[in-house]
Amino acid sequence: MQKAYLANRVFQFLVYLILFGRPAVAEPYHFQAYFDSHVHVFYSEDNKMAAEHFASFFSNEAKKVKKALIISPSYVIDSRFEQAGNEYPYRELRNKLTADLVAQDVSRFFGVCGMNHFWSDAVEVTSKCLKLPGMIGIKLRFSDGDRLVDKNHFERIRLTLKENSKKAKVLLIHMPGEYPWAYYKKAIATSEEIKSARVMDNEDLDKLLALAKQFPLTQFVVAHSLNSFHLVEDLAAKSKGVNNIWIEVSTSLTTLLSDWSPYELSSPSWENYAKAWRKFNIDKILFGSDQLVGEARYNLHEYDGGEMFDQQSETIVRNPFLSEDEKNKILHENGRNFIEVIGQ
Repeated sequence: MQKAYLANRVFQFLVYLILFGRPAVAEPYHFQAYFDSHVHVFYSEDNKMAAEHFASFFSNEAKKVKKALIISPSYVIDSRFEQAGNEYPYRELRNKLTADLVAQDVSRFFGVCGMNHFWSDAVEVTSKCLKLPGMIGIKLRFSDGDRLVDKNHFERIRLTLKENSKKAKVLLIHMPGEYPWAYYKKAIATSEEIKSARVMDNEDLDKLLALAKQFPLTQFVVAHSLNSFHLVEDLAAKSKGVNNIWIEVSTSLTTLLSDWSPYELSSPSWENYAKAWRKFNIDKILFGSDQLVGEARYNLHEYDGGEMFDQQSETIVRNPFLSEDEKNKILHENGRNFIEVIGQ
């Protein structure tokens, strides 16, 4: 009886092969996310630590992420500060070390050059970096008090993009953010101060839109969901018809600005972020982890074996305010579409 049953099942399988061809074979590893749009790498003296952490985090056995945007740490080198000023000559070296890591698999890793808007030679340094194998974009970070409306900052960025309009496929930008902090401190900030901060940030958003419109071949990825669902809503209202702006989610749900605690994977602002992402366009929301590999610098967190990535992906997987389809888009589909858009 059992032999007859097995023979029948084998026969059914053979018929299936004949009628429908070979059954689809799943990927050998199931990744938590298809694409991570925000991975930092920092370097020790001999680069050994970064290489080891990089290999561990991106191993297939780790099952974390299939493809990733790898950020050169050069963007933090800012000549205004003494420590960074001492490291000013190492900007090109760190871009090169990042390119070396990316070169391990250019079909899986995409490098972005670190650039700082205070560099007088930003165009020259960044253009040289974009000629390195696997380096396809630029990372910018605005610190507290910096403004994109500053004429010098804006012009350096604009000229760099103009010089590299075909090579700079991605601009990952941590926008200025006066409003999120004023809003968080609303117990001590006046309503006028909060309103003024939001106006300032919207002025910077207008400048971002100007760049996106002038350079349609570059995909602009706004980091950390602007640290404010209110600002995501503002950007949604302003960016109608602009198709080359994306928002990545890293740390937006896991900071004090989101009332987050490690004991509760939800908060009132989580629902507001979900609504804001929909207003902007859920198809343009990318997963990002803000994961660091290598040696921690500039007060960034230590490499934690990928726990930062796990935490950020968990905020999407277990998010009660996102549908299963929306979760799949953020963790998988949108990343695939983004990579297709940038032609990688």
